[in-house]
Amino acid sequence: MMSTIWSWITGPTFTGIAALASVASLLLTIWVALGVYRLKASYLFSARAPQLAKQLRNHAANLAEYLNDFKAFEDKIREELAATEVTALSLARKIDWRRRRTVKQLGKAIKRMGKKQQFSEAELREVYVQLVKVNEHVKDLQADLKWER
Repeated sequence: MMSTIWSWITGPTFTGIAALASVASLLLTIWVALGVYRLKASYLFSARAPQLAKQLRNHAANLAEYLNDFKAFEDKIREELAATEVTALSLARKIDWRRRRTVKQLGKAIKRMGKKQQFSEAELREVYVQLVKVNEHVKDLQADLKWER
């Protein structure tokens, strides 16, 4: 009796079933881990998004004001862009990976300007437009999140 059980356990049928169960277990573990990651990201976004969105709106308002008199506010523009970049990077870490593209584009545009000694009003306006786009994106995500709950 014992030898029959042992031969079945070590036989090709049981080994195949065990291998299949092992692969299924691995896939299930990955699926659960991704679900937990998404859930964590969702909670982190819902907790921090309102504050980050408010900061981004303030940065956009300040840049709009500075665009009215570009030459007079050149130093303040650099400071505002640095603060905007930090806020955008913080938001990029908290936003869903599929929707991170707009925030990264804003960060890249700010980085390009930061490397330059002089930048034009048109370049600043491009960053401002990107910032407005990110603000709208965050508003949409917050509205979607309310429906997902």
